[in-house]
Amino acid sequence: MIKSKVSSAGKKLYLNEASLIKNIYDHTSQIVKLDTKPISIEDLSKCEAIESDELALPLEYQVLSVYKKKLKGNNPIKEAVAQLRGIHSPVQKFRTIYRVFNKESMLYKCKYFRLTYFPTDHFLCLYRKSRPAINVMTSNPLIFNGNFPRKDDDNSVPLENAQSELTKKFRTILRRYPSIDPRDYAYIRTMARNSIRIQFIKTWCNLNGDKAVEEAIEYGLNKSKKTSASLESFKDEKKKYSFIDSDGQTLEGVAKDGYYQYQVFKFPDRKCKKEFEACVRESVSAVAKLSWSDILKCKGTDKNISWVERTNSSLNISALNKMLKGQELPTLLRK
Repeated sequence: MIKSKVSSAGKKLYLNEASLIKNIYDHTSQIVKLDTKPISIEDLSKCEAIESDELALPLEYQVLSVYKKKLKGNNPIKEAVAQLRGIHSPVQKFRTIYRVFNKESMLYKCKYFRLTYFPTDHFLCLYRKSRPAINVMTSNPLIFNGNFPRKDDDNSVPLENAQSELTKKFRTILRRYPSIDPRDYAYIRTMARNSIRIQFIKTWCNLNGDKAVEEAIEYGLNKSKKTSASLESFKDEKKKYSFIDSDGQTLEGVAKDGYYQYQVFKFPDRKCKKEFEACVRESVSAVAKLSWSDILKCKGTDKNISWVERTNSSLNISALNKMLKGQELPTLLRK
């Protein structure tokens, strides 16, 4: 469990072990546990292979020919991206229905997307399907993806600079384009999703997120073997760890475990693809650079507890468990 500099409030949330054992053979109930290994890339130098030919191809075909084709040989980045998962859908549905939103969770925003991050103590992280977990969503995208289309797509201009032209030719444009909403085009959604996932896992591993999780697992196993009398001497053994501190927390500058949710409102295209990918890398780095006290501090009136503890303590567990039982997922207990 993550420890912050603010005091603890309420009881901790745990998975109901009885329900977990009952559904252990159901693949839908496989979730991240304390000893679950992180996603890791063995050789980051091979990661550039996936980008070798994509820039020479039309945007519509990049998805099919680059991201979906089977590349020859072992491709570590492809294998890592394939392992990335989000959280179980009933938990996400519960969060939407009961509007369990936290302004403190938004740690990065640019003109393309916003990133909300949830630490491992948050109730959403108890139902992660990978370590780390990631989800890419769309939120109020710009019409025509923020560009005014002309006969030659390469000559498109920013929408805010073409209002008069848009008014005159709007009907003609609608006849040419089935939809002005970029979300309605599958190849655009897939392009954005894959761009984020690829840059995310490469940056996360570059910032030693996988190594920090492995050290945290070892830390937890060693700590469980210690008695209270020898706990202090155990903390003095921190010199054996390079990416976590004496309390088992990820150090500043190291990528953090948890649940990352991206909400995209401008999709990458030929002109902004590199800038889009740079923003993804920057978003992962922005979270890694923060201290835990900065991530967990509450912006409300009660600053004696973290926003994660505030959310967990006010959670309607009975309503959530009802949804979880319907999907045969392990329920929650508050201890």
